[in-house]
Amino acid sequence: MALESIATIASLLEICALTINGSNALLLVELGEGFAEETGRSEMIWHLWTADPQSGEYKRSCEWRCFLPMPTQIAAQQRNSELYGLAETNDPNALLLVKFPFPRSAIQGDSMSEVAAIDLAKPVDLPLERTWPVPLGRLQPGYWLFDPSLFVGSSGEAVVCAVATDVSTRMFVVAEGKGASQVGAFESYAFPSYHEVKGARVLLAQPVPGDWRVNKQWRYRAIPSRLLPIHVIRLDNTHKRLKTISISDGEVTGPSFIFRACVADGERIVLATVGNVVKKPVLQVLVSVDAGESWTDKGTIAIPEMPRRLSVAAHGDEAIVLLTSNLSRVELARFSID
Repeated sequence: MALESIATIASLLEICALTINGSNALLLVELGEGFAEETGRSEMIWHLWTADPQSGEYKRSCEWRCFLPMPTQIAAQQRNSELYGLAETNDPNALLLVKFPFPRSAIQGDSMSEVAAIDLAKPVDLPLERTWPVPLGRLQPGYWLFDPSLFVGSSGEAVVCAVATDVSTRMFVVAEGKGASQVGAFESYAFPSYHEVKGARVLLAQPVPGDWRVNKQWRYRAIPSRLLPIHVIRLDNTHKRLKTISISDGEVTGPSFIFRACVADGERIVLATVGNVVKKPVLQVLVSVDAGESWTDKGTIAIPEMPRRLSVAAHGDEAIVLLTSNLSRVELARFSID
């Protein structure tokens, strides 16, 4: 098992592993050269890569362009005949949820429609020493949201999670035409990933210590500073916590620098996590068939550098993990999950 080189993109913004119409796929987003002065939006180029049915090699199948407020991170998911993208912008709104018609052929950028802007109803209360200067008229730090994750249900209703500047995970339900409403807050949790599987609602996140800080650069994902455990938080139908399970006790996996999760075929949660064995980062994939209650190790691979972005998708008997360590070179790892 070894990393496969996919592409090198100098102006890469984000990588997303997806399941598209029952097959794993790759979505790479790069910054284009265009800029709309009237709106202050920048050009984004979206590249979709799909696997050759014979060789399994991933090849670029189509691309499209749109203009968005300059994003820091993007989450994406295909649902029915649409592709949803969630952009962390923090100016003029914290997050922006958009969608495109799908599957794509020769589709123009103006096919994008905005589903909802997502903001906190009121700012978090930050001590003076934990704020930073922002120009007047811009979104203030107390309203900022970071590290977003996206889940879109079959009805088109979306659940969005992100981290506020007080280091709490905030959960929103987004219904098109009705906007976003906050339905949950989880204090001292970061890196959220929400999923629905076998009728269960599951939030995976990492508890953070009391000295954890958020600043304007919010780059602890880019340069991981410490290993953190991963918790599975089971939720009821109103998104209230039922129980919390730690999966980083060392029996199957340990604490993680960075993780991502997905649901395979509506039945299994697939978790990709990067921990540290001796001095080299190790990528591990685990699978749960009981909504996070227990986990099975599906393999590990040593990687040369700590990834700055990580994404996972799974279908059938294969999981793919997409990663980049320098926001330029994109690599892929494949794991059997049968």
